[in-house]
Amino acid sequence: MITDPVTGVISANNVGFMWDDYVTTLDDGSELYGAWKQDDDGMWRIDKTSKYEYSAISCPDFGVLQIVWSKYGLKCAECSPCFPYQGDLDTEGDCYIAYAPPPDLLSDGETKFFDRVEEIKPMEELVGGEDR
Repeated sequence: MITDPVTGVISANNVGFMWDDYVTTLDDGSELYGAWKQDDDGMWRIDKTSKYEYSAISCPDFGVLQIVWSKYGLKCAECSPCFPYQGDLDTEGDCYIAYAPPPDLLSDGETKFFDRVEEIKPMEELVGGEDR
C-alpha cells in the first residue's frame, strides 16, 4: 500500500452537503469546492488555513469529485485508467490512502449517502504526523 495520500475520487451522487461550499467554475467547466484561494497571478491554490477541511474539484463530464486535499482519508482501491494514480473512494481496497471528504458531507446522521462513511479517519491517524 502507498502511504503518502493521493487524490481521492468519489461519485458525486455520494456527496450530500458540499454544494454550499462552491468557490468558482473554471474555464473547462470544472467546479472548485472547499478550501481554495486565488493568488495574485489568478491561479487557484489549496488554502489549508480556510474554514473548510477539504479541497475538491467537480468533474461534471465524469460525474465524480476529486478530493485533492483533506484532513480526512480512506483506504481504497486504485481508480480506473481515467484517473491514474488516484484512489477510488467508492471501492474498498488496500492500494492507496486517499484524501476523502469530511464525514459530515456524506451523512446527515440518519441518511448515509456513502456506504463507507464510518471508515473515514482523520488523515493523521492513517499516515501519522502532521497534515500533508
